[in-house]
Amino acid sequence: MVPYQGRSAIRVARVVLALTCLAWFPFTGGRISSSLVFLIAYSIFAVGTLFETRFDSTPRALVALVIDFAFWFSFAIFQTTFALFAAARFGFDAARTGYYFAGFGLLGAIIQGGFIRPLVHRFGDKTTFLVGLAFGVVGLVGSGLTHSVGVFAVMLVPLAFGMGFGMPTLSSLVSRSAQGHEQGRIQGAASAIESLSRTVGPVWGTALLQGAGESSPFVSAAAFLLVTLLLGLGYPVAEPEHIAVSQAG
Repeated sequence: MVPYQGRSAIRVARVVLALTCLAWFPFTGGRISSSLVFLIAYSIFAVGTLFETRFDSTPRALVALVIDFAFWFSFAIFQTTFALFAAARFGFDAARTGYYFAGFGLLGAIIQGGFIRPLVHRFGDKTTFLVGLAFGVVGLVGSGLTHSVGVFAVMLVPLAFGMGFGMPTLSSLVSRSAQGHEQGRIQGAASAIESLSRTVGPVWGTALLQGAGESSPFVSAAAFLLVTLLLGLGYPVAEPEHIAVSQAG
């Protein structure tokens, strides 16, 4: 019988293999066929088996991990294809790309430092997170489809709000998805899933950019964020009971 750690490694390897094959598909010149349908189905199955971690808070914890994967997968696509997209669409050189990306990062840091605390205090983690996802979808679609440098720069603003709102609130939602005695497991699973998303996201994004056009990575990232938004709408947020229990102990 395979140990639990071994089963986890097999699941991760299965996901990497499935998504890598799916991302490589555009290079083969393949059209929509039984092979592509099989790859998509197997990828969904592989990702599903990754979340077979046992939690007392199931299914809330598992949904939180799926949301976590989709969120980081989307932004990994954006981050790793930003320079390639800007060079292909607008002819940006390395210096100009660096200025834009630095400005984007600075704006995101300002948003996290100055806006998150009062917004979460007033509206809660879930609402702030969902608003951030909506901003992210708008920013990705707008920046991916425009051919104007000015519009591209403007569309990076809602995208920065999306990341700035999403990152801290998602961490809180993942933590609150599990009970106090499960915090080690949920944080470990989230860390592994985020690492996985940052691994397969760039493969997916660059393959799409070369095989389906320069706009496709941003549009696909927006689609994943939209799926995340739909999942988040029905996600039940638990009260942080584990905090009270730990403080009482």
